[in-house]
Amino acid sequence: MEIVRQFARPVICFARLLVYTRVVGIFSRSVGLFAETVGSFSFSARDALERGFNLNVRPPGRRNWKGWTLMTKSRILSLLLAVVASAAFAAEAKATSLLFTSTDNNASASLDLTGTTLTITLNNLTPAASTTGAVNLLTGFSLTPSITGAGFSLTSQTAAQKMALSSDTTGSVSNVAFNPNWDITSKANSLYFGGFGGGTPGSPIIGAAIGDTSYPNGGSSLTSGPHGDYAYKSATFVLTVPGSFVLSSTGMTANFLFNTDGATVVASKTPTITSVPPVPLPAAAWSGLALLGGLGVTRKVRQHLQK
Repeated sequence: MEIVRQFARPVICFARLLVYTRVVGIFSRSVGLFAETVGSFSFSARDALERGFNLNVRPPGRRNWKGWTLMTKSRILSLLLAVVASAAFAAEAKATSLLFTSTDNNASASLDLTGTTLTITLNNLTPAASTTGAVNLLTGFSLTPSITGAGFSLTSQTAAQKMALSSDTTGSVSNVAFNPNWDITSKANSLYFGGFGGGTPGSPIIGAAIGDTSYPNGGSSLTSGPHGDYAYKSATFVLTVPGSFVLSSTGMTANFLFNTDGATVVASKTPTITSVPPVPLPAAAWSGLALLGGLGVTRKVRQHLQK
């Protein structure tokens, strides 16, 4: 049982340390230990084994491989394995899915990137009781880095439901998907509903109604003029983006545009990563080989100690 415990310790330590491989501090502190230990092992372990020193007693004031117990050496080897794994996974993880939420919690946007296809789902989260007029209609979304430059194009868009208001405070929902007629525009460099003018008016996104019928505090701007028909709660937009475009939780910000003129701009909070690419096979294989190699070194040390 003692032998099993001795071999189990490196595996347990390695598993625990893997949880923290993305913490930069662990990696930076481990580099120094790696260099010191490799340098010590290159001459001290061989010298100790050849000359028959007592490896189970650590001489006072000495900091080389001689005299360290098997448990200490096992832990050091486990730490070195963690350093190797940390190096394998140290590259910045690019997200395949991000979630942006407005600072007032009245809107969200989920972004999903597959190859050069970017899918954006916008949600108007404004409570029914807070929907008082056009100022509460979600009409645009902008992203930094911009999604309006060369190589970006809007290929499809869908709203699954439509809200048709019959008065300022009441309406009905139809479950027939339709095209909300948004576009990529220079207005705030955004995905924008395009206004009510022209031959095909766009449809802003209105938040959920009480019982899918009531906005108790709705005002006249919800139904005046061309107003009245809206994408209900959400709409999905599919864009083609350049191959260099990436999603990242660092350095990427978003704004939500409200009102039919897009004049009310609400910033997003720091985005949340909801999905990341799978670990590449070379990195996974490298980590596995590092683990097996470390266990082999541990076993070799123990064999020498028993001689």
